[in-house]
Amino acid sequence: MMGAEAAAKSSPDGYTVLVAGNPELTITPWLQAKTSYAPITDFTPVVLISQSPNVFVAKATLGANTLRAAFDAAKRSPGGITVGTPGNGSPQHIALELLRAQTGLDIVHVPYKGAGPATVAALGGEVTFALVGAPPLLPHIASGKLVPLAITQPRRSPLLPNVPTLGEAMGVMREDDFVTWYGLLVPSRAPADVVAQLEKAAFTVLKRPDTRARFLALGTDLVSMPGAQFAERMRSESTRYRDIIRRFGIKGT
Repeated sequence: MMGAEAAAKSSPDGYTVLVAGNPELTITPWLQAKTSYAPITDFTPVVLISQSPNVFVAKATLGANTLRAAFDAAKRSPGGITVGTPGNGSPQHIALELLRAQTGLDIVHVPYKGAGPATVAALGGEVTFALVGAPPLLPHIASGKLVPLAITQPRRSPLLPNVPTLGEAMGVMREDDFVTWYGLLVPSRAPADVVAQLEKAAFTVLKRPDTRARFLALGTDLVSMPGAQFAERMRSESTRYRDIIRRFGIKGT
């Protein structure tokens, strides 16, 4: 939010750009009583760079290889179905509220201050599950300490092609798209030719043969969505998050 505030107030000359994600651009404004910037009107999207799948993981010692079996096992254990997320009002928390509503499961949300602490909590058995973005999980999935059970998006991710979607795993939320994305934006007063020049420069890098592999190594899928489409995605997603936040009375951390 601090970065978004600074960028919104900066000179619209193309020399100050914002790299930001959906928490501060399509979610936080609905969680805060007042913010000093309005993402839809204060910024011009240049390119949506990439997105990371949000992944349900459990400690390998739970002994379950599917989400349904893992939930059943957790229900029989002390504490029940406890799920750590990066915090109240995060995309993962919002997805969890929808999952609880659609399945009727007794899910206990445990908010942490970031994806790292939530991952550590799952590794240590403090919670039965974690639902966080892929980057901090990948080393522990590779080592076998954490088992990936489902992702919260309509289609499988190239990053984890063998991990089912929630629709495949549980038969719910088939079209719900809860990912963590990263985009490049400038102040809305920036001239159109400046925006076009930045978009062209960004795509020059994003189209390089090695770029996709480098992004996958960082735990994120390359998207390369042009500014106009990115703007429409921000508008529609902002409305969707607003409605869900109001429906469930979700509060920020």
